[in-house]
Amino acid sequence: MLGKLELEGYRFARDALVVIAHPSNPVENLAIEDLRRIYHGDTRRWSEVGGRDAPIVPVLPSARSDVAGFFAQQVMGGEPLLAPVVYATSDSEVVARVTAERGAIGFVSLAWADRGGKVMRLASLTGLPYWKPDLEAVYKGEYPLTRFFAPRVRGSRAASSRT
Repeated sequence: MLGKLELEGYRFARDALVVIAHPSNPVENLAIEDLRRIYHGDTRRWSEVGGRDAPIVPVLPSARSDVAGFFAQQVMGGEPLLAPVVYATSDSEVVARVTAERGAIGFVSLAWADRGGKVMRLASLTGLPYWKPDLEAVYKGEYPLTRFFAPRVRGSRAASSRT
């Protein structure tokens, strides 16, 4: 007998990657390319994106986390993260570090968006509408960093007989 593997996956929920900054940060809006430049190390001061003349301190969750993987794919597009970063081990630690450091910026899942950091509005491209990651924008897929959840893929073995 030869085995076949059938895979099925079902999307069952949406989440969003939410960009947060220190609560006192005057910047309201960022485009995805602004984020890419910040984490690539090309943009190092808040004044370059409409804020105060202060250094940007990028906070990065664990490289093994699903939010870091999504960020690397959707924001960085395969480009390396070259900016000097502060590492965090969890969403809660990202929020703690961002709220403790005036120049900090980080990203967390939607569930952690209202835990103390200032939520930034995002645009897919400069010049397009900026979206706050509210439930409606995430549900409709309008928020640029919306992602689907799916359960782990199930496998079933289907037997085929020899002829």
